[in-house]
Amino acid sequence: MRRSLIAALLVAGCGSRTELSKDEVLDAVKARRDDIRACRTDGRHIVRTRLLVLPEGTVSDVDVQAPPALAAAGQCLANVLRALRFEPFAGEPTEIDLPVPL
Repeated sequence: MRRSLIAALLVAGCGSRTELSKDEVLDAVKARRDDIRACRTDGRHIVRTRLLVLPEGTVSDVDVQAPPALAAAGQCLANVLRALRFEPFAGEPTEIDLPVPL
Protein backbone atom coordinates (compact mmCIF):
# COMPACT_ATOMS: atom_id res chain seq x y z
CA MET A 1 0.00 0.00 0.00
CA ARG A 2 2.82 2.39 0.79
CA ARG A 3 4.17 2.15 -2.74
CA SER A 4 0.79 2.88 -4.32
CA LEU A 5 0.23 5.88 -2.05
CA ILE A 6 3.58 7.38 -3.05
CA ALA A 7 2.83 6.74 -6.73
CA ALA A 8 -0.60 8.36 -6.35
CA LEU A 9 0.93 11.41 -4.71
CA LEU A 10 3.47 11.75 -7.49
CA VAL A 11 0.86 11.39 -10.22
CA ALA A 12 -1.44 13.88 -8.48
CA GLY A 13 1.43 16.35 -8.26
CA CYS A 14 1.09 16.86 -4.53
CA GLY A 15 3.79 19.11 -3.26
CA SER A 16 4.56 20.67 -6.64
CA ARG A 17 4.13 24.42 -6.70
CA THR A 18 2.11 26.06 -9.41
CA GLU A 19 3.22 29.67 -8.85
CA LEU A 20 5.77 31.88 -7.17
CA SER A 21 4.94 33.34 -3.80
CA LYS A 22 5.50 36.95 -2.85
CA ASP A 23 7.98 35.79 -0.19
CA GLU A 24 10.03 33.91 -2.79
CA VAL A 25 10.28 37.02 -4.94
CA LEU A 26 11.25 39.20 -1.98
CA ASP A 27 13.85 36.66 -0.83
CA ALA A 28 15.41 36.51 -4.30
CA VAL A 29 15.59 40.30 -4.49
CA LYS A 30 17.02 40.55 -0.96
CA ALA A 31 19.70 38.02 -1.88
CA ARG A 32 20.86 40.38 -4.67
CA ARG A 33 20.38 43.56 -2.61
CA ASP A 34 24.05 44.59 -2.80
CA ASP A 35 24.11 44.15 -6.59
CA ILE A 36 20.94 46.23 -6.88
CA ARG A 37 22.41 48.96 -4.66
CA ALA A 38 25.51 49.07 -6.87
CA CYS A 39 23.23 50.16 -9.74
CA ARG A 40 21.61 53.00 -7.80
CA THR A 41 22.18 56.64 -8.43
CA ASP A 42 20.82 58.74 -5.56
CA GLY A 43 17.92 56.46 -4.65
CA ARG A 44 15.38 59.24 -5.14
CA HIS A 45 13.77 57.66 -8.18
CA ILE A 46 11.45 54.70 -8.01
CA VAL A 47 11.45 52.81 -11.30
CA ARG A 48 8.89 50.26 -12.31
CA THR A 49 10.28 46.93 -13.40
CA ARG A 50 8.49 43.98 -14.92
CA LEU A 51 9.97 40.47 -14.90
CA LEU A 52 8.77 37.33 -16.63
CA VAL A 53 9.76 34.23 -14.66
CA LEU A 54 9.62 30.91 -16.49
CA PRO A 55 8.49 27.69 -14.75
CA GLU A 56 12.09 26.43 -14.67
CA GLY A 57 12.90 29.38 -12.39
CA THR A 58 14.79 31.64 -14.79
CA VAL A 59 13.94 35.22 -15.72
CA SER A 60 13.33 35.47 -19.45
CA ASP A 61 12.32 39.11 -19.87
CA VAL A 62 13.06 42.25 -17.89
CA ASP A 63 11.61 45.68 -18.58
CA VAL A 64 12.96 48.59 -16.53
CA GLN A 65 11.02 51.81 -17.04
CA ALA A 66 13.70 54.34 -16.16
CA PRO A 67 13.96 57.90 -17.47
CA PRO A 68 16.67 58.55 -20.10
CA ALA A 69 18.92 60.20 -17.51
CA LEU A 70 19.02 56.88 -15.64
CA ALA A 71 19.56 54.65 -18.68
CA ALA A 72 22.89 53.23 -17.49
CA ALA A 73 21.54 52.54 -14.00
CA GLY A 74 18.43 50.99 -15.56
CA GLN A 75 20.55 48.67 -17.70
CA CYS A 76 22.59 47.68 -14.66
CA LEU A 77 19.38 46.91 -12.77
CA ALA A 78 18.01 44.89 -15.70
CA ASN A 79 21.17 42.76 -15.72
CA VAL A 80 20.87 42.07 -11.99
CA LEU A 81 17.18 41.21 -12.21
CA ARG A 82 17.75 38.95 -15.24
CA ALA A 83 20.19 36.92 -13.11
CA LEU A 84 17.60 36.19 -10.39
CA ARG A 85 16.83 32.50 -9.94
CA PHE A 86 13.82 30.83 -8.38
CA GLU A 87 12.86 27.29 -7.49
CA PRO A 88 11.09 25.65 -10.45
CA PHE A 89 7.30 25.56 -10.36
CA ALA A 90 4.62 23.75 -12.33
CA GLY A 91 2.48 26.67 -13.47
CA GLU A 92 2.52 29.17 -16.29
CA PRO A 93 5.23 31.86 -16.67
CA THR A 94 4.72 34.50 -13.99
CA GLU A 95 4.86 38.25 -14.57
CA ILE A 96 6.11 40.29 -11.61
CA ASP A 97 5.81 44.05 -11.24
CA LEU A 98 8.47 45.34 -8.90
CA PRO A 99 9.12 48.96 -7.91
CA VAL A 100 12.83 49.55 -7.24
CA PRO A 101 14.58 52.68 -5.92
CA LEU A 102 17.27 53.74 -8.37
